[in-house]
Amino acid sequence: MTTDTGGAGVDETDRALARELERDPLASVATLAGRIGVSERTAARRYRRLTDRGLVRVVARTLPGFEGRVSWLIRAWSDTTYVSQLGVVLARQPRTRWVRTSVARDELVCGLVSAPHHDDPVLGGIADDRRTHRVEALQLLQVWTVSGAEAVEWPAHRLDDVDRAVIRELRADGRRPHRTVAAAAGVDATTVTRRIRRLVDTGVLYHEAEIAPELQGLSVDAMVWVTVAPGRIRELAADLSRHPFCRFVAATSGRFTLAVNVVAPGLRELVEFVDGHLSGYGVTAQEVVPMGRVLKRGAR
Repeated sequence: MTTDTGGAGVDETDRALARELERDPLASVATLAGRIGVSERTAARRYRRLTDRGLVRVVARTLPGFEGRVSWLIRAWSDTTYVSQLGVVLARQPRTRWVRTSVARDELVCGLVSAPHHDDPVLGGIADDRRTHRVEALQLLQVWTVSGAEAVEWPAHRLDDVDRAVIRELRADGRRPHRTVAAAAGVDATTVTRRIRRLVDTGVLYHEAEIAPELQGLSVDAMVWVTVAPGRIRELAADLSRHPFCRFVAATSGRFTLAVNVVAPGLRELVEFVDGHLSGYGVTAQEVVPMGRVLKRGAR
C-alpha cells in the first residue's frame, strides 16, 4: 500500500467515510452514504479516490501464525543509508507483511511469515549481513486483533483450492466484488458468498480497514516495546487492543513482552498514553521508537 501523505483535497466527508469504514469495513456503499449524509455516487467516488491515493484500504486477514506458520518481527539497526536500502529489498519479498524505518532512519522493523520447522533464508540473510550492526528476531507468540474479531490459527474445516483463492483475493482487497473473486476462483458468485461467510464465521478471516494516520488527524506513529511481569500480559494486551490509538498488539519472544503500534494526535498524547495507559499493569520497562517511512503496509 503506497500512501499519498499529502492532505490536499481531503475534507470532513473523507474523514467521516474513513471513520465509518474503520467501524464497519464491509458496510455497503448505500449504508456508508446514509451514515455520512451524501449520495451513493458521492460515497463511491470518495472511496475510490481514497483507495487510489493509498489513504484507505480494506483487507481480509488471517492471523500471522495461521496454519502453523511462524511469524517474526525483525528489528535491524544500521547506518541510515543501508537501512533504507534494506527496507526496499525486504518490501519486495512476498512473505514480508510490512516494512518500516524509524524516524531516525537507523532502525528497520519488518514483519515476516515463515514456514514451520525451516530456517528462513530472508531472516538468515539479514542476520549474516555485515552491514547490519545488530538484529533482533522476535517470534510472535500471540496477536490480539484490534478489530475485536475472534480469529483462529487453525481452521475447523479443511480448506480447499476455492477457499484459498478467496483468501488470496480478499487479502489484496477485502471489499473486492464477489463476482471478481468468483472469476479468479473459477466458481460462481453465490459459491464465493457462501465461502466467505463460512471463512468469517469460523474465524479464518477477519476484515480491517487500514486508514492512513493523516486522514484521521493523527501525526505521531510509534512502536512501543513493553516488558510486563507475568500475570498481567494478556490483560494488558487485550486492553490495548481496544484502545483507539493502538493498531497492532502482539506478545513476542525476546527482551520485550509486547510489541504495540501506537498512532496518536501528537507527542503529548503519546507520552500520556505511555505514562497513563501502561501504568498499573506491572510494566517494568518500555521503549518508544517513533516510526517514519512505510515501505510496505500489510500482506499482499
